[in-house]
Amino acid sequence: MATGTGFVHLHVHSVYSLLDGTIPVADLVAEARQLGFRHLALTDHNALYGAVQFYQLAQEAGIHPIIGAEVSLRDGSRLVLLVQDQVGYRNLCEILSIGHLRGGHLKFDLALKDVVQHRQGLIVLSGGRKGRLWQLVQSRQWDAARRYCRQMRAMFGNDFFVELQQLEANDLLTNIRLRDLAAAHRLPLVATNDVHLLKPEDFPLRRVLHAIDRNTLLEKVATAGSPEQYLKNARQMAELFAAFPAAVKNTLHIARRCRFQFSLGKPIFPTLPLPKGETSFSYLWKLAFEGARQRYRPLTQTLIDRLRYELNTIDRLGFSDYFLIVKDIVDFCRREGIPCVGRGSAGDSVVAYVLGITHVDPLRFNLYFERFLNPDRADPPDIDLD
Repeated sequence: MATGTGFVHLHVHSVYSLLDGTIPVADLVAEARQLGFRHLALTDHNALYGAVQFYQLAQEAGIHPIIGAEVSLRDGSRLVLLVQDQVGYRNLCEILSIGHLRGGHLKFDLALKDVVQHRQGLIVLSGGRKGRLWQLVQSRQWDAARRYCRQMRAMFGNDFFVELQQLEANDLLTNIRLRDLAAAHRLPLVATNDVHLLKPEDFPLRRVLHAIDRNTLLEKVATAGSPEQYLKNARQMAELFAAFPAAVKNTLHIARRCRFQFSLGKPIFPTLPLPKGETSFSYLWKLAFEGARQRYRPLTQTLIDRLRYELNTIDRLGFSDYFLIVKDIVDFCRREGIPCVGRGSAGDSVVAYVLGITHVDPLRFNLYFERFLNPDRADPPDIDLD
């Protein structure tokens, strides 16, 4: 077993890099554990499809999972984005959503400014051989390369790393030039292997995937990269980048900065914009009592006690946002002339009734709130809308 404590793979693709990556997530984690790695990133193309599975399996294997993605920019270049914290994860999700929604079916349209606007909580790698900086250096556009370094330093500061890759012999000269550029602009280096294969012998499979993707003959495929893009052990990577020890050392530095954790096993609801100074619970409380004044005259103590009990239960179980979302849907339907009514056990809730979600008075018919939402059961409520 080769120790993995001195190097961390931060640019890694699984089968969720569709028609490009060859590694099932379970096999990736198992091999990383076999090689002794204590940290590992997953950075699939423009997607987080494998993130939760990777996170769970890595934790079970005693490996610190780093969530990220390699994003395609409008100019054809790539960047690798790594999540540091909850804010970074939300921003990465936003970035990927922008690219997919703007691009449409089977396309991805993302500008650098989109990344800049959502940069908080993210570490940015320059993209290696597919990055803009690498391309500028290889084409000897030195002025443009220097401008790019200044631009990225200004936009991302210490969160931007110049990515070195050593997949072919002539990459060494490119890496030397990148090192010099990085030093001149006070940019840190990082070594990666742009992993797409578990072993070198998996390279033919990647060629087949590229042939399928381009609907062409296998012998015409020239885009499948290198057999060297496999999950090398830490010793191999250290030897490969012996001339750039800081680039190897920084992989561990970056890994330690990426402390994001998923909150699994409990519902996570989207949130609506709230009036200034309001929480979701305080706003729900106000809406509920405003609705009660319209539906009940007068407000009896029995009604007030029932509303308070239901609202406190909803708050304690963490479902205030859920009720606000359902009310927003119902209000939209009414504005647009779409028939809409809540049904099922939601009819047992006075809160649902005064919010206009349901139309049957639970107090009049003595309906039992706990049938809908039980304080002793944390299952999310189910409000069916017809």
